[in-house]
Amino acid sequence: MPQVYKAIKCMFPRGRWRIFRDDMVIIRRGPEKGMTGRVLEVLKDTRVPQVVVEGLNLRKKRVQDGKGVDDFFVVTMEAPVHYSNVAVIDPITGRAVRTGFRFTAEGTRVRVGKGRASSGTVIPIPDNTEDQDFRMDMVGSKDTAPDVANKSTYEPTAGFPFRLPQLAAMFQASTRSYCAAACSSITGLSQFQNRGFAAAGLLCRR
Repeated sequence: MPQVYKAIKCMFPRGRWRIFRDDMVIIRRGPEKGMTGRVLEVLKDTRVPQVVVEGLNLRKKRVQDGKGVDDFFVVTMEAPVHYSNVAVIDPITGRAVRTGFRFTAEGTRVRVGKGRASSGTVIPIPDNTEDQDFRMDMVGSKDTAPDVANKSTYEPTAGFPFRLPQLAAMFQASTRSYCAAACSSITGLSQFQNRGFAAAGLLCRR
């Protein structure tokens, strides 16, 4: 009997991520429980969400730099931590809190802390605009200009969109032409078959 695996339920079916890059977080479980660090990267996998915290959950990795057996070096790097094992630090109380999103009177969406350890103040989302690629707004010699790429080049044909009576008339005309062509081909085929049968009969008689 084949083994049946249970489906993994998504932790974030709606994509509500509450931890962002450059957030200060605290480890909630594991051997490094209670230690704090800055988030370097958020791995937004809905089934196995993870974050990389600076200086925590360190692992050694062997990197080969040549073809020889001894041509390698060892680097120490941060390994991902499960999303549920970290929590955002409240900037006022300095304790781990749960976070949620609220709307201000002006309609701005902000992130606030929840729970007993929360101060109730807004926890700002780090601005990562400096991490964006500076080449995003540049246009090279082989790049298509935005105004050309956004220009509409579609020109509808004459009479499009078709009205229902026109479409019905076109369908009837095409059907008639198809039927006429099919009938002519069938007639020619039947005549050819009759001639072939007659010729075959004459050969048999001889």
